[in-house]
Amino acid sequence: MDRSSDCVEISGHCLADIDVVEDFDATTPALVRQTIRFAGRLAADCGARVFESPDAFDNPASPLNIFFSEGKRPLSEAPARALALTHNPALSTHCVYIAEQHRGTPAHVGSETDLTIQARAGICHLIGDPDEQPLKIGGHQVVSAGGYAAFSALVALCLKQARLSVTDRANVDLLGVMTWVNWKAVALGALGTELKREGAQAEWPVFSLRDGYAAMVFFEPQWDTVCELIGDARLRDERLRTFQDRERNRELYQGIIADWFAMRTKAEVTRLMDENRIPNGVVATPADLLQDPLLLYRGGLLSAVDVNGRQYSRPRLPHRVYRVGPRGLPRRRAVLGTAATPSGSLPLQGLRVLDLGVITAGAGVGALLADLGADVIKVESTTYADPFRSWAGSNKGASPLFKFNNRNKRGVALDLKTPSGREAFLQLVRESDVVMENFRRGVLERLGIGFDVLRAVNPGIVLVSLTGQGLEGPGSENVSFGSSLEARSGIASVTLSRNGTPFVSGRNLNYPDQIVCLHAPGAIMAALLRQTREGGAMHLDISQRDVAVYTLSDHILAASLGEPVHAGFVDRDPGYVFQNTCKSLDGHWLAVSVPRDRCSAVLP
Repeated sequence: MDRSSDCVEISGHCLADIDVVEDFDATTPALVRQTIRFAGRLAADCGARVFESPDAFDNPASPLNIFFSEGKRPLSEAPARALALTHNPALSTHCVYIAEQHRGTPAHVGSETDLTIQARAGICHLIGDPDEQPLKIGGHQVVSAGGYAAFSALVALCLKQARLSVTDRANVDLLGVMTWVNWKAVALGALGTELKREGAQAEWPVFSLRDGYAAMVFFEPQWDTVCELIGDARLRDERLRTFQDRERNRELYQGIIADWFAMRTKAEVTRLMDENRIPNGVVATPADLLQDPLLLYRGGLLSAVDVNGRQYSRPRLPHRVYRVGPRGLPRRRAVLGTAATPSGSLPLQGLRVLDLGVITAGAGVGALLADLGADVIKVESTTYADPFRSWAGSNKGASPLFKFNNRNKRGVALDLKTPSGREAFLQLVRESDVVMENFRRGVLERLGIGFDVLRAVNPGIVLVSLTGQGLEGPGSENVSFGSSLEARSGIASVTLSRNGTPFVSGRNLNYPDQIVCLHAPGAIMAALLRQTREGGAMHLDISQRDVAVYTLSDHILAASLGEPVHAGFVDRDPGYVFQNTCKSLDGHWLAVSVPRDRCSAVLP
């Protein structure tokens, strides 16, 4: 069985023989243009031949342009039947059409920006201090989230053509993507609960260290561990005994924790939190990531040379094939199209997914695979149900959060710790195509259903491990939550208040949980596409942290070149003379981006 570096290379060949054209012109909005290029970057990293035209609106030597363009081919060489990433509404098939908003949405004056899209989607309403202006998540997050969605749509079209002999068109709108990212606010809003900014009083705030910042991220069962680690008797106060008590008295206990953090360095906090199995929330900067032991172990950074001969580093494709079985062995079944296959058929129709995922990062991916036509069977333990069942708004084990992430699935309850439960599960594996899990490392093996067992039962199975930080490497076994990964990926380091304090989106959003859901379907379908050519079992490792790190590729690239890395309220964009959130006379906040060519029409 092949492993390690050989499998990393397989990840970069799953889209071999696929031709992709990046189609935009002078009329294409900047966000759409960059989203097209981001999705094209992912396709190229996955082995596709990607053809681009030079972006006349970007400096060729800028870190963002270098990241987008590396290894792509001139548009003049593109074949006529290439699949298009496009903003051209005239294309009706074999393309992914990308726009700022849904085509039926009333047009707004001017183009959107990262700030205005995040504001429209309600994300700015969640980030920052409640007494100060709303913030946006730092970096090019609308482009990144939209690019992940567009990449998954592109691979879905490729798989549909390979399996069903049908070409089609997919539509991606950036406002729709970011609204989906903010689905918790929508789900809880239906119950009359408003999610909003909590700032320093958030459940998971960011604290100052001697040499940086760290987020303290923990769940209720870890409170005793936190108390022992901090070692302050005041944390045993009766007013802090339960989760509800601590929610009412956050200022009391967080002040104690803040004092503890203020006396320590990033290295000390990392060691202590890891030793106590508390999610490591030390805020990494792009420069820190260049020396990160886990990223280096995983080969997570690629080195290349730019047009001026400067060597730089940037993140590798944020998923990898971890292990493979012998090639040529058949899949469970081949569902191939005929002349009668309807054009509306979904890419994954006829394929079965066993979904062992819980909460967001696991179950959310399964929901999207079901949306794409797969028969998804959610497998829950008879002794441990998906925690989302009992979260906010629960009604007899079915909260709106659970319903959102488990739509269109069938369900079965099995005790995988018993021989009968394992046998029932393996019988399902024999008749399935994909098994997906987001357990802690080693759980599958301890249950007796690891990759070797699964491929012995089904030589064509694809096992997908949605991990916090990967399956191997220093610290990969440590507990991770979306917000701790937001800190460790560097996103928090570029999401700053006016006074320079980093923010994580917290439980209300858990941003890395959402974007891994957008990318993982594309990674899974790319593996299935490779199987249509070569067969054999595969084990995919999709790291949430890697997916988050990839969104900061130009920041990391700039740091590797010794250039300044912008971190602040909004990204500096020479096309805009003003970008900010402003408070109106009636107390509401507005996100405003004023392009230079409209400055005189807006400002006196």
